[in-house]
Amino acid sequence: MSPTRGRIRRMDSGEETAFIKSVAARCRTSVVTGPAALRLHGIKTYRWVTIVDLALRGTARAFDTTTPSAGRTYRSGILRPEDITTVDGIAVVTGIRALFDTYRYHPRTDALVAIESARHLHKLSAENLLDRARQLPRAKGLRGFRELIGYSAGTSQSPLETLGRDGILRAIASGTLTGVTNLEFQAERTILTARGEPRRALVDATINAFLGIEFDGKVKLSGIYGDPHRVIEEERMREKQLQNLGMVICRFGWGEVENGSYIAVLQNLLRRYPGTRPA
Repeated sequence: MSPTRGRIRRMDSGEETAFIKSVAARCRTSVVTGPAALRLHGIKTYRWVTIVDLALRGTARAFDTTTPSAGRTYRSGILRPEDITTVDGIAVVTGIRALFDTYRYHPRTDALVAIESARHLHKLSAENLLDRARQLPRAKGLRGFRELIGYSAGTSQSPLETLGRDGILRAIASGTLTGVTNLEFQAERTILTARGEPRRALVDATINAFLGIEFDGKVKLSGIYGDPHRVIEEERMREKQLQNLGMVICRFGWGEVENGSYIAVLQNLLRRYPGTRPA
């Protein structure tokens, strides 16, 4: 089951925040860190938080391990006063420390999603985050964390886009995806509205300038962006305009991205349409 699609059925963002706060309220001498701290800071994460990471002030080591029934796990490490802030009256680590602890204690993908969410939300460059990372205490994993920041992008607007981008780059690096001569993320194109007025359209990714890739989760049809029927009509109009520019548009959801099948689809299209055809 997809961590993201599955979590939609388990809870919503309000329930998640309430859960984190309830665990923090029972552990007032501890500081919230990792993905739970990121969520309190407003940063998107790959999975819902079902276990809250906690840290002890100073140099104290964790005194127990994961306690699923209590919804918490304790992490060891140096936690200085300057690494701690408050959100809604709850003691949490700073954003950069939460990102680092997510990298240290959770899968790489979880850290990358959070890093790219923070960059997009706060308009941060990789250099901005690297400067903040220099303030962290020396610890195992710091070098790899910095490398992941350098690898990250500030263009991904959702966790799904982060996963899609990462998958494409890794497939190219491994030789699984070949024939790529040009790659652009959040590529800008000029299209026309229904009234014939020019407008800017961003495509999640383009390969060789003609192959347009859109990573679509269900959120577009959730009502957050207005009436779903209107959203669908606007998407159809937008896609038609992009096709009129000579683009081939592919849409991928969570299933194709998480199981990697979208890479094979892209490879097949690149074989059918070799070379670069500028849009």
